[in-house]
Amino acid sequence: MNEHTTLRISDIAYFRYNQERKIWETICMDGAIYLLRHRTTADVILNYSTDFVQIHKRYIVNINQIKKIQESACILMEPMESVTELRISKNYRTQLMSAFYSL
Repeated sequence: MNEHTTLRISDIAYFRYNQERKIWETICMDGAIYLLRHRTTADVILNYSTDFVQIHKRYIVNINQIKKIQESACILMEPMESVTELRISKNYRTQLMSAFYSL
């Protein structure tokens, strides 16, 4: 819609790929959702900051917003602790754990 918004890394909880629309979405800590450009790929998001770690082919999280890793899911800091969709894929688990423990 030709809208441009500036977000701080600390405002971003995670990114989610919307398969129906074939576009990445940014989910902020306040619950706001912003759509990214159609040309945006996971690699573009990951190259933006080392704070972003891919946990699934459809999810990239801000490592600084993770409260804990429980079983195969990421539990985020308040007020996003009720989000249950952030499941960790086996393919990305090792990378996530090394980033999480290096904090």
